[in-house]
Amino acid sequence: MSRSAHIRNLFGPLVRRMYRIRVHGTSSVPLTGSVLLLCPQEGILAAPALMSVAPRPIQIIPNGSLASVLGSSGIEQIGGIPISGPAAIDTQNRAAAALRSGAAVGIFGVHPAPGWLVAKEAPVVVPVIVLGDHGRVLTDPPRLGSRVDVFFGPAVIASAVGEHGLGQAAPNRSEARFRAEWCRQIVMDAQERAVQRTGGSQ
Repeated sequence: MSRSAHIRNLFGPLVRRMYRIRVHGTSSVPLTGSVLLLCPQEGILAAPALMSVAPRPIQIIPNGSLASVLGSSGIEQIGGIPISGPAAIDTQNRAAAALRSGAAVGIFGVHPAPGWLVAKEAPVVVPVIVLGDHGRVLTDPPRLGSRVDVFFGPAVIASAVGEHGLGQAAPNRSEARFRAEWCRQIVMDAQERAVQRTGGSQ
């Protein structure tokens, strides 16, 4: 069993007992094969909430809030990939290797941009919106018992959209920028749908 699967089995029930987590659209996540989940939220509970309800284990690239609390070693302990360096080159290479092996990888927050990963590995991309992912500040958890909505947007097969150098060993900047913008639009659309469907706020 992978470390991310072990953490999911161990802490998932705990997170679900601590908060009223409502889940929408888990059928969007393929149960096998490489999947890149994009969650723009910066709150500390975004990754734990998603990991607790996702239909398969996820190897996370944390947002700044979770990384600042757990540190690099803590992120490694929960089966994640810590962000290293301003360009996060090692982080992205590790994420690419995980996708190549058929894993699910989740990027939380806005860094690193996912364009290079999508251009290189052409995974299925699923936007995920988590509403209610923090307390008064981003590093504070929500109040115990509060509602948290996890919304999975529709899956998009990267290779089915456009012909812009997907699957290249070393995608160039133009290809990475094209896919980063493509991902940004997918996430924005999912955010709008999530707010409308759940009655939540951004």
